[in-house]
Amino acid sequence: MDERSVQELLAKERSLSKAKALVIFSKNGFVRIEDHDMNEREVNTLVNTFCGVVSELSKLESGDSFFLGKLGNNLVYLAPISSDICFLGIFSEDANLLKLYQSMGVLSEVLKNKSGELDKILKSKKVDFLKKSQESKPVYEGEFLTPFQVDMILEEFKNEIGPAANIVFKSIVRDRGFDLRHLTKEDAYELVNRLAEKIGSLERKRKFLDISYKVIEGS
Repeated sequence: MDERSVQELLAKERSLSKAKALVIFSKNGFVRIEDHDMNEREVNTLVNTFCGVVSELSKLESGDSFFLGKLGNNLVYLAPISSDICFLGIFSEDANLLKLYQSMGVLSEVLKNKSGELDKILKSKKVDFLKKSQESKPVYEGEFLTPFQVDMILEEFKNEIGPAANIVFKSIVRDRGFDLRHLTKEDAYELVNRLAEKIGSLERKRKFLDISYKVIEGS
């Protein structure tokens, strides 16, 4: 099983179950495989929401457990695939609960049987992304960023993950001890790379990093 075959499986199952989105993601939210017809930002928000709480849901530690409930205008189905991977199904609020439960239960079991292969795929996606990010990273010399540059990075991060951006941004700045008034280029690159880890879509991660790198370099 490769990434393409996983995407084809998700596309087929989403069509059959009438799901709005089916997503396989690592619990840190760094990489994922998905098929959806939703707004990308909405999918990001839902995945990031569950990345933030999944480690606290002790009932999901068991391989036979799952979570089924309503979030906003959606019904969501969340199940662990392995110790590091989760599966999320997003449905309209008027979906048939019994059919949803049955179809997602079957799909979850299929994915659990492929957990080793899925783990390799997600790890490979993460390695590829980090490698490309490092290759595109410009040389920096340690000058301080202006407040305007810092604000531009934050605004671009908001474009990717929505309202939670301020909280995530402040948390990373605090945890790493960054001084935004005297932020060197070196620290700025570390900051944006850590922010990128919170963006679920690889394409949007690259977009965020490309724009942020240009902001840091003043180009």
